[in-house]
Amino acid sequence: MEPVSAGKTEVWWAGGILLTCASLALLVFLWSEHRLVGHAGFPLDDTWIHFQLARNLSLGHGMSFNQGEHVSASSAPLWTLTVALFHLAPLDPVVGVKVLGILLLWLTGMFTWGIARTSGLGQGWSILCGASVVVTQRLV
Repeated sequence: MEPVSAGKTEVWWAGGILLTCASLALLVFLWSEHRLVGHAGFPLDDTWIHFQLARNLSLGHGMSFNQGEHVSASSAPLWTLTVALFHLAPLDPVVGVKVLGILLLWLTGMFTWGIARTSGLGQGWSILCGASVVVTQRLV
């Protein structure tokens, strides 16, 4: 297969389709979340651990789960720092992290599409590769 270079129109179409797929996957997640527990939250306890560490970090208490007890509990310190910035912003950090998550999910789909496209796959197959990433349940 010959490597293919995508034009601007092709990138816009792929981006739009993948954003639509990611948004639909997010809507299904939010609907399921509301149906099961009645409010927004996160599916794993690791997320709440990162939020606690980030909140204490944003309050000036350092990387601690409980104030004054510094720990090395973050398996992703850059993510914890990013979440700490959301605690400083004038919006709900849960909403901010979910918006950032959908953006990163879309970018992952675009990256997958780009790899597939430059590897010689056709536009349709490349979009299918990207779409399969953005609707993967574990990533959503």
